[in-house]
Amino acid sequence: MKNFTTLLVATGAVLFVGLALPGNAKAAVKIPKSQYTESQVKADCPASFGTFFPSTSNNDGVYGCLYNGSGGVTCGGVGKYSDTCTISFTVPKRLPTQAELQEEKPAQSKTSK
Repeated sequence: MKNFTTLLVATGAVLFVGLALPGNAKAAVKIPKSQYTESQVKADCPASFGTFFPSTSNNDGVYGCLYNGSGGVTCGGVGKYSDTCTISFTVPKRLPTQAELQEEKPAQSKTSK
């Protein structure tokens, strides 16, 4: 539950910052790697949402999830990045209205057939 709360706060901060910036903006939050383990990243990255990549001996222990569209989670690396996870998003200038979300649903169901 602690990890979920950390991610929820981080996501809220990213959305707040993104809404304050002009146009679609890139935003990122860094959290300690110990709070987002490889198994947690894998569980949070289903194939319909993104592409998980595991750590290997060839990639300095880096693991993460590349989100469909843009952004993702990258954990590990060398030097100052070895103990961190970076969660990045593309944040729209404004959030969609309820009516806009309802309009998207029929369009999505037509394309999925």
